[in-house]
Amino acid sequence: MHRRPDACLTTTSALGTPASPDPTLAVVNCISAPADFAPWISASFADTRATLTGTRARGFYLRRLAGDYRHCLFASITLWVSIADFESWRLSPAFIAAHPDREQYSTEFAQMSSLRFDIDLDPDSATTLDVLDEQIVARLRTRRPDLIAASDVFVGELEWMPHSATPRLDARTRSNDSTIASAPAGEKR
Repeated sequence: MHRRPDACLTTTSALGTPASPDPTLAVVNCISAPADFAPWISASFADTRATLTGTRARGFYLRRLAGDYRHCLFASITLWVSIADFESWRLSPAFIAAHPDREQYSTEFAQMSSLRFDIDLDPDSATTLDVLDEQIVARLRTRRPDLIAASDVFVGELEWMPHSATPRLDARTRSNDSTIASAPAGEKR
């Protein structure tokens, strides 16, 4: 399946680039921890971005729950063409390099919790980070309502896309940096 030719991308997109196939899957890892862990988690994911280079990942976004809470909540979103591509990375030396401190920080990891969601993406429709955020919030509300209210929103923290990905720009979407792919002309997002 290929994206409709009239679908446009923003600078924060990893979808629909001529050099790479459209992702069909978003693997989302939601991580909850005490609020004072937020800088450490964010820095850890900043280091992780480099380990995706050379993999079949189509993009990476780290989203953080907006607001002031006793806990922090992050959603790590990696975009893949297939679950097999994700599993290959997860079992690779690159993944191990992305998570080097598990033993050193075992006390901190014991205070954290995570949930994984695999979200299928429809390459024939426009998908935005806002839509993914809504799906993540809905799934979290079902599995862990204590972590998130229905009105909570995620904000961007980090992003990465492969060097081979060169998205096209479109004036309709430049002002909305949360767009992965915009709706075709005439359709509302």
